[in-house]
This record gives sequence, C-alpha cells and structure tokens, in this order.
Amino acid sequence: MAIRARMTFFAMLALLLALPAVALAGSRGDPGSEIVGGRMVDDASTYPFMVAVDNTLYDSPFYCGGALLTERYVITAAHCVANATLDGYFPPDVYRVALGHLNREEIPDKDWLPVKRIIVEPDYQPAAFYLGYDVALLELVDPVKGVEFVTLPKAGDRTGERTGDPLTALGWGVKYQIGPDSARLRQVTLKVGKAKTCKQQSIDYLGEPYTISLLICVGAPGKSFCNGDSGGPLIARQGARWVQHGIVSGGVGCGLYGWDGFITRLSNPDINQWVRKTAGVK
Repeated sequence: MAIRARMTFFAMLALLLALPAVALAGSRGDPGSEIVGGRMVDDASTYPFMVAVDNTLYDSPFYCGGALLTERYVITAAHCVANATLDGYFPPDVYRVALGHLNREEIPDKDWLPVKRIIVEPDYQPAAFYLGYDVALLELVDPVKGVEFVTLPKAGDRTGERTGDPLTALGWGVKYQIGPDSARLRQVTLKVGKAKTCKQQSIDYLGEPYTISLLICVGAPGKSFCNGDSGGPLIARQGARWVQHGIVSGGVGCGLYGWDGFITRLSNPDINQWVRKTAGVK
C-alpha cells in the first residue's frame, strides 16, 4: 500500500482508533464522510474561490479543500499538509491546486497550479486539533488573475458566528460515514452551536474541551462535513462579499450527534493577524 496520510476528518477520535480517524477531514478512503446531508453545487461560479488541493504522492487522489485568499495564497487546514507517517510536513512541490471545477475527477492537468511554499500557523499542534490554529497558507508559483477571493472577518469580530447563525460548508468529501467520496462539489448549511452543548460533546467524545476562542462548533441534525472536506471554507454572504469564518478542522460522527463539527475560527485575533500579515491581506 502506497503512502497515505490518515488525516481523516476524524483524526482526533483517532486517539480511540489508533490512527487519526475521527477528527481531521483529509484524505480519501478513510472512515468519515463528505458533505453529509447537503446538495451538489450546480455552478462553479457560485463559489469561484473554492480550491481543490491535491497531494501527488498518494496512490489515489488525495483531496482537501481550500479557498483563494489573494492572487497568490490559498488558505487551508494545517493538517492537510502534515505528514502522518513522519514528524513534519510534506514539501510544497508535491502539492497542486485547482479552481473553477465542480467535478474533481475531471480536472485536466493544465488546470492544476503548482505550490511554491507552505506556511503553517506556528502555534499549530498536529496531535491536538481541538487546541486550534489548524491553518496553513499555500503560496502559489504564479498569481491567479480575475478570480473572486474570499474575505476574512475582522479580527475579534464574531458577527455571523453567534449561536444559530448559518454557515455554509463546501467540499468533495463522502456522503455518509464510511461511504464513498463525492466527485462533485457539494454544499451544506450548518448552524453555530451553543458553547455549553459543544463543550460537553467535545469532552465526551474527544476527551478534552474545545477551545471556544479558537474554534467554532457547528452542525445540524443529519448534516455535517467529514472525510475529504478538511481545509474547506465555512462561509456566509455579507453584502456583496463571501466572508470565510472558519476552516474545516475536525469533528465527531459526521452528523450523527448534532453539534459535531469544529472549524478553526478565523476571527480569532491571533490567527486573523497572522494570516493577514503572512498573506499580505489588508
């Protein structure tokens, strides 16, 4: 069996399963689920900033999601670039990204863009996603022109991140737990959960309380993100802009338990300022 990073969307319950299989939503073929309870995206222009991230070392396509932040930077999850078999990260030249495609199995070679550099948030800890900081930036070799970017929230501004607020998740993950991947991009609307409920669920299933200032807990009955959806954006429309409030980081159960998804909070002042400074976002 060729190298395969077991960084599934569930790579933290991995503590219970020996390999990261319950808290990170990364590679294809691992237990988990894609956008669960959602629907297909009909038009790529709806989300022009949505990025497919491929690691060319794998024996079959490895996909995470990402979003175009500037003409040179894609924002994704740090665990998408971590090497699960070695202590460290894969080199940038094994990665490539693509924009403007709905079917990930029909992306022509000419549309894949090479990655020049990978920059991981310095406080990220691979073994403890619930501590947050699951952020990485992929610097592209060539700039992308004429494509709408996602917008970051303002540092410290939790508008759109209150209990009950809707956030849309995008991804190519599987459709149900331990199910097949989706070739087509899918979307699902989730809601921000109550901090008390989410904290208890985090303790019950992950053994640790999630860090509220660094993560947002989201979900809905029978709906979630999961395996293959890691790194993808959680977005909301604000006026003419798509604001990215979070990055798919991990969760428990792929929609089985309600408020079971955790996303890295991009409004967190430390994370927000690091991303802006590193990517040159004003």
